[in-house]
Amino acid sequence: MKLVIDTDTGSDDAVALMLALGNPKVSVELITTVAGNVPLNLATENALATVALMGSKVPVYSGMAKPITRELHTAQNVHGPDGMSGAQIPRTHLKVDGTDGVTQLIEISKKFPGELTLVTLGPLTNIAAALLQDPQMLHRFKDVYMMAGSPEGWGNVTPSAEFNVWCDPESFKIVLNSGKRLIMVGWNISRDAAVIGAEEEAKIRAIGTARAAYVIDINETLAIFCRDITNLPGFDLPDPITVAIAIAPEMIRKSEFVSMDVSCSEEMRGTLIIDRRHTAPAPNVDVVWEADRDMFLNSLYEVCKDSSNPANYIPAQRSGK
Repeated sequence: MKLVIDTDTGSDDAVALMLALGNPKVSVELITTVAGNVPLNLATENALATVALMGSKVPVYSGMAKPITRELHTAQNVHGPDGMSGAQIPRTHLKVDGTDGVTQLIEISKKFPGELTLVTLGPLTNIAAALLQDPQMLHRFKDVYMMAGSPEGWGNVTPSAEFNVWCDPESFKIVLNSGKRLIMVGWNISRDAAVIGAEEEAKIRAIGTARAAYVIDINETLAIFCRDITNLPGFDLPDPITVAIAIAPEMIRKSEFVSMDVSCSEEMRGTLIIDRRHTAPAPNVDVVWEADRDMFLNSLYEVCKDSSNPANYIPAQRSGK
């Protein structure tokens, strides 16, 4: 399958890129970066570093540096100032292919109409900006999977809002109104099926490759946030499970096609509004409610087993571990 990935590359986004780039059945045709978890320059650097680690030549283009109408608020408190927990990632010779990420999204949709799956891992600023230029852009993609939202109302940045939607709710609304049937993998799926607890972390460490170490090292700050703020029994990986589901939709165990809107008010910013009434607007989003945890974990373990390390990543040194 052919993927296009739009990412605000923090630590979990990087693992998501690994899952796509390391799958022999997947061809990643384009990566675009957007400000979100970190400012745009860091999102781009982190994407490039991960592409290098995976030995890939996929083009990386940077896009929008701030939300459509708002100032940027990052999640560096979650992922660390660099978005990657300060891991010693090789950043020499990194070169972005261009800064016209929004244009590239439009052009690749025209180049491969009906062939590409789009996966969004950050705020939807690039996608909305592309739609404002070309309202038919999303319709040329075969499928659109979004790591976005908290459909049951359990937020990770406010009591009711998930970060990607909260960061740029106006862009999310533009995408919702595009007329394209969208597939939402919300934060609920990450909490239920993608938490890496002590047992899973130990299993990843035991694989012993640079890729396995990378997965753990870059998520150390996220693990602290999950322990102290979101009260999870480990660090969760919302972006990786979104990519995993896009690659293997059979991972979905339960979903619901609903009519969805989003609040852009300051009081309820980023809160999703799901309307199941027969008088509601036409459904626009397939909400994933349950996913196969074992399938996800197996996909993560498999990509970590590859011992190739083109970027020469040196794992962090930990005393007593």
